[in-house]
Amino acid sequence: MTTRIDRIGVALAAALLAGASLAQTAFQPIPPEDQPKYRFDFKKNFFPNDAAFQKAVKQLGTDVAEIEKFKGKVTDSPRNLYRATKLSDDFGVLFGRVYVYQYLQYAINTKNTGPRDRAAELETRIIPRLAFLVTETQKLTPAQLDKYVKAYPPLKPYKYAISEALRSKPHTLSLKEEELLGKTANLMTKWQEDQYDLLLDRYAWGKVKDTDGRELDVRQDAQQIGNSKSREVRKEGYEKGLAGFQAQRDLFAFDLINRVTTRNKLAQIRGFKNNPDSRYFDMHLSYADVDTAFNQILERGALRKRLQEMQRARVKSFTGYDTVHSYDMSLVPPGVDRPRFTIAKGTQEIEDSTRYLGKEWNNELHKLLDPANGRLDIVAGPNRVPGAFTYPMQRGESPFFSYGYEGYLQDVSTLAHESGHAVHMSLMNNAGVLPSNMGGPSYFTESYAILDEIVLSDKLYREEQDPGRKVYYLEQLLSQMMSFYSNVRIAAIEKTVYEKVDKGQVKTADDLDKITHDIGAKVSIWHDLEPDTNALWEQVEHYYRSGTQYENYVFADLLAQTYFTMYQKDPAGFAKRFTALERNGFNDTPANLLKKFMGINMRDPKTYAAVFQTHEKYLNDLEDLYKKVPVQKMPAE
Repeated sequence: MTTRIDRIGVALAAALLAGASLAQTAFQPIPPEDQPKYRFDFKKNFFPNDAAFQKAVKQLGTDVAEIEKFKGKVTDSPRNLYRATKLSDDFGVLFGRVYVYQYLQYAINTKNTGPRDRAAELETRIIPRLAFLVTETQKLTPAQLDKYVKAYPPLKPYKYAISEALRSKPHTLSLKEEELLGKTANLMTKWQEDQYDLLLDRYAWGKVKDTDGRELDVRQDAQQIGNSKSREVRKEGYEKGLAGFQAQRDLFAFDLINRVTTRNKLAQIRGFKNNPDSRYFDMHLSYADVDTAFNQILERGALRKRLQEMQRARVKSFTGYDTVHSYDMSLVPPGVDRPRFTIAKGTQEIEDSTRYLGKEWNNELHKLLDPANGRLDIVAGPNRVPGAFTYPMQRGESPFFSYGYEGYLQDVSTLAHESGHAVHMSLMNNAGVLPSNMGGPSYFTESYAILDEIVLSDKLYREEQDPGRKVYYLEQLLSQMMSFYSNVRIAAIEKTVYEKVDKGQVKTADDLDKITHDIGAKVSIWHDLEPDTNALWEQVEHYYRSGTQYENYVFADLLAQTYFTMYQKDPAGFAKRFTALERNGFNDTPANLLKKFMGINMRDPKTYAAVFQTHEKYLNDLEDLYKKVPVQKMPAE
């Protein structure tokens, strides 16, 4: 913000100078002079120019044609199987580079839909041509595969990936059917994602004027609004945001129910009970495994509700509000400044928190976070894809995108999380892991990243000396650790929606509200205190974009927090085992890898007992801190 001073009187000039002084001291998460550094360098990390990109696209066609020479002959000999599999691996690396390059151009400017659409078209046109690899590989029996590996040793590193294809045989269709589904999948499932984006874009969400006179966009500046010290600002932002979803709730319901119906039918064509069943199969989990985990966490939902009640009472004690609403929960007591981190400070905190993981791990982290390498695009602005994500690049440099870094603890935590994904891929690249063995169940990769978040928050809490801020950090750590109660809520709601839609029991937005309440009330106080919370299903973008993803987060949380209990006991010993697991990739089943490297039995409910004990311990610590650290009363607004 700039201020112009004209010769219009001493008093007004003084007022304007005061305003300019305030503007100069305003927090800047990324200094303006540094912002150009925090943009993707596409030339450095992807293609130096358009000619190189077009050459890569052409190469994809050449590579597919080369692979197609094995059509009808993939399993004729061990050598054929090896060559076809290796060529497919190499193709996947280049395709990922081409696809991500185009999608990221859309992510930084959603008005630029051309690259995204061309990426989707390329996927639809090329990928179905490779469907024969799976169907032909599945002609082998496990015994025949063993003979092939023995006869041709270079095939051995691919054995697990090929075994995974054999495991999927009961759910694989004929070649013609697979090719047809490959060509039509986007037609059946992508329009719902596009409609969700359209519903978000077409609504005038409005703006909220903050106490300093700035106009904040309800969606783009949601964090700033939610963290405002003004109750009126928070309330107005909350209500306008809610109104945007409620105004189109019938269309959101239409969108979600149609997406669920379509994905269920596609899964049933492959012989699964429903879409969640197909996802659990991919994760090496059964319906029973998921039900056991969900119920185990939901039954302990009172722990999270205890935290919410403690925090709500704390807010009431220093605000004097008759009723504390969900939009008040971001408040901190007078005299306690909510910490904000410049990008330089946030980066330093992340790097300091991961020192225990060793030199290689931290070298790869630094490569990502150093803006000179052009792998970060985190400056807020219009027309950006919501959220934050890393695209782990096989044989490449993984980029990180964020809707906008604002310097709040959540921004730093998100950067730590996504950095974990990028480093994991770098470790596998360094170790020479085959591309075929780089893609395992995402709850593994998510657990690695979530651990980084927890260790970071724990470090900030343990090292903080200011009593008020120490309380704040412990509150955030607990909220973070207990987020898996929220994740199981979201996952269980979605699972129930898929089940009930399939039975014809969900047809309206009200039906979706009821499911949300019945499950959500087990782990959150807000579903009963504020019925609007039951419209949560409208706001979970994963429901409309990727679908059935939150069960990954549930199991990832269970694993990450199990790792955390191990880390607390022996950081150095844990780090050695943990980094070995990350470097190894995915050349065995999840259960076997966890047992081999970490000594964890993921199907034994007793394995996770320490997680719930840790939650209770930190809750008790917070209760003690609340008693020891008094709060000042907040002046009336």
